[in-house]
Amino acid sequence: MTLEPPSGKFTNGNPAAIAMFKAKTDEEFVSCEPWILSPERQPDGSSSEEKARENIEKAMREGFHSFEWTHKRLDGEEGLSPLYY
Repeated sequence: MTLEPPSGKFTNGNPAAIAMFKAKTDEEFVSCEPWILSPERQPDGSSSEEKARENIEKAMREGFHSFEWTHKRLDGEEGLSPLYY
């Protein structure tokens, strides 16, 4: 998956990303931001939206950033994944 800075909106997803989030199409997937595909809070209690924005900004600043993230699939099911930006 790729994101468009600074908004953080997805610009595309490969077949693995689309399957992981249980999206029906690439268009459905790219209509979401990372915090929409996340529970309201991450396991450390932080807001998913705030933490997503911080991690995206860090990746843009440093060129790479790796972290674990609890995501929410489009059907509402939650899962933990390592993410690399």
